[in-house]
Amino acid sequence: HSMGAETARSTIAKLAFWAQTVQTSSTRTIEVSNFEHEQFSRDERIAITMIAASQHNACPALQACASTLIGTGETEPVVKSTNDFASQLLNHDLKLTNTN
Repeated sequence: HSMGAETARSTIAKLAFWAQTVQTSSTRTIEVSNFEHEQFSRDERIAITMIAASQHNACPALQACASTLIGTGETEPVVKSTNDFASQLLNHDLKLTNTN
């Protein structure tokens, strides 16, 4: 699937905002795989599952993943930014599936 430059910029902006929201909301360090690994880290899999859960309207899974990822039950900002990013992807026919 390809998207134009403006759509790509908008999508990357929403991704960056989502990542910043996760980082600032988290009570723990989010673990990210380095480029040499061929597999996602546990936290990366949880993050992808959050986005997929949002796209599939699986709110309990989204809430559970958000709480697990950031280490707190105060998930509202993360859930909102996840929903915004997930919607942006769906608007361009980019739908995720669960990776776990």
